[in-house]
Amino acid sequence: GGPARSARAPPTQQWPTWLSFGKSGFRVEGSLRGRGTFPVGFSCGCFRFVILSREHLALLLGFVVGWIVLWLEWRDGKGHGLRKRDLMHNSTVIQVLLIEMSVILLLFRFEDIDVVQQLSRQVEELTAANEKIKAQHEEMTESWSRVQDLAEMWQHRTIPRLDLQNELHNKLEDDIGVLIVHLAAVNDVLDNLERRYGPVETWQDGGRFPLEEKQKFSAGVAAVCQHAQLPHMIAGIHTISVS
Repeated sequence: GGPARSARAPPTQQWPTWLSFGKSGFRVEGSLRGRGTFPVGFSCGCFRFVILSREHLALLLGFVVGWIVLWLEWRDGKGHGLRKRDLMHNSTVIQVLLIEMSVILLLFRFEDIDVVQQLSRQVEELTAANEKIKAQHEEMTESWSRVQDLAEMWQHRTIPRLDLQNELHNKLEDDIGVLIVHLAAVNDVLDNLERRYGPVETWQDGGRFPLEEKQKFSAGVAAVCQHAQLPHMIAGIHTISVS
């Protein structure tokens, strides 16, 4: 085969797409993306231009104002003959011309700059959305942690206590003699047990009871409830492990 041809770079865009010439009528096209204010298209007979953003509009206005300043300087200098103001006048004109050239360059390359600005805004929006999601995640985690604590407390504290009291009540209710003999002892062991497993706060998040201790407590209560005789239940309550 012949010598390898060097890859040709794609032609770069020389003319901005926001400005075009040709018969286009007179109309305002409104937002071209269907949302927000910009971009907005204007057709003015033989040419059409699109304002891409607020920054683009500011550059266009600055470009127009610059030519107005040049015209005013020219008119003022012409009226006074430029005798004593030549140096100051020329300096002002040169500065305005340099600014106008800079604005023209910016306008020609504005689409590239505007893409960068849009990407920067999108990055900021995504960062803000990410922070919002993180905050929501932390809030949901905290909320579910409270729900889990409540479920664990209900499962390992409330229900076992209700079961124990129900079994003790049934045993006392079955025999009036047992009730007379053991009622005081039952009240004493229940008071002692309640002091040992502490208030509700110790069973919630940050309390002194880890899940393993909660499970051990509920298992101990369940074992006591299996005893058929009330004296055995009273003795078993003393052995329930509460850290």
